[in-house]
Amino acid sequence: MRQRILIFSLLLLSNWAVYAQFVFIPGQTFDFGTIENWQNNPATFSVVNAGTKNMAILKLSGSKNILAEYPKNYIAPGDTAHILIRIYTPHEGPFSENLELMLSSTPEPLKLTVKGKIKSFAGNALMACPSDNLQGSPATFNQQFLVVDETTQKPIPVAQITIDRFARQLDKFKIPQSGKPVKKTYLSGLYTLLIEADGYPVVDTGIVILAGERAFTFYLKKEDIPLISMDLPPPAPEVIPPPVAPPPDITRVPVADTVSGSTLLPEWKYKPNNIVFVLDVSSSMRILNRMDMLKTAMLKLTEELRPGDRISIITFTSKPEVHLSGVKGSEKETLRSLIESFQASGSTNGIKGLKKAYNLAETYFIAEGNNVVIIGTDGEFPQTDEEGNNVSSLIDGYSRKNIKLGVMAFGRDAEALKSMEKMAHLGSGGYMRMDNPELSPMLLLEQIQLLSERK
Repeated sequence: MRQRILIFSLLLLSNWAVYAQFVFIPGQTFDFGTIENWQNNPATFSVVNAGTKNMAILKLSGSKNILAEYPKNYIAPGDTAHILIRIYTPHEGPFSENLELMLSSTPEPLKLTVKGKIKSFAGNALMACPSDNLQGSPATFNQQFLVVDETTQKPIPVAQITIDRFARQLDKFKIPQSGKPVKKTYLSGLYTLLIEADGYPVVDTGIVILAGERAFTFYLKKEDIPLISMDLPPPAPEVIPPPVAPPPDITRVPVADTVSGSTLLPEWKYKPNNIVFVLDVSSSMRILNRMDMLKTAMLKLTEELRPGDRISIITFTSKPEVHLSGVKGSEKETLRSLIESFQASGSTNGIKGLKKAYNLAETYFIAEGNNVVIIGTDGEFPQTDEEGNNVSSLIDGYSRKNIKLGVMAFGRDAEALKSMEKMAHLGSGGYMRMDNPELSPMLLLEQIQLLSERK
């Protein structure tokens, strides 16, 4: 009874911790006070899912003196999960244990503290943790894998998938003859995949597994079979007529713009641009030279920018960072130095970066120009932000203000690509599929030409 009263009092007196309106914990510190006859009593923490999607406890870490018990299944919206922490120590007197709780709905670990003062031990008290599993086993999540022919849209039987983690082979399996998806269970994290099938090029890609069950579909395209050359007579030489001089009254269009010096974005043909880049620099962008393709595309555009263009650049991992705001297109060295400095690391959280980008686009809005936010990412954006607002409504609202949204899409995750294509369609800014190192560098420039062309 005394313990229940203590817990209730703690819940009343402690501040409720709220995290991005996805989760709140009534009390981050559990204080046992002074206890006689210590019996390794559990400290109880409650975690409430205040979001709209299922949530999971990914990990709870602390010292070797603790044993944690927590649910391994999903926590539904509105439900409460309970975490039990037991402390094992041979010492009387004050103690304090700090723990870190990682949830699927928060980018940073949450801090918990258990403290108290042991005055004496009961006869059945344990002085050392009875299990090697100090923090409990981490949560795993069910996934489905399927390999499909890009042309026929049919599954490819016996296609083989090899999965690596931390540069070591974790798993290898084949798509069955029935063509049904393969079900697997993995921890959350970054994985690299090698996909092989007879008659198709080998695909080396990567995925990020987060909390929840997902279906990964990979599309392969058959290799082009070279035509067999035959000994045929050479074609007759083409007769080229002599050049005819144009009439003197024809006006010739200059190849290069004499004002800006741009050959591919001349002022007479293209409106000034207000472009805000929101760039994913998370760890997964290291895979398959995605970061290099992103840099090359932006450097190609930088060569053609004009003084009247305005460029802003935001990068995001767990939080967004504004690097440049409204820089003139003529400041090419500043742009080049920043672009070349990008390094991929960390996790992905793009919604905050997107909101900052729209704010910058409004700040440098060009009334008679092309105003566009362009996302470069290989990840899937959540459909609601931390305040519960729908991202589609955000995109549509700014599109009505003549601020478009375009997407440079990297990676091979079919679900993520589908989500990004939907965002680009809603934002009317173009969907750029960045999967070919030879062709991708020109896609960004060509899209800016399309959006800014004077009608």
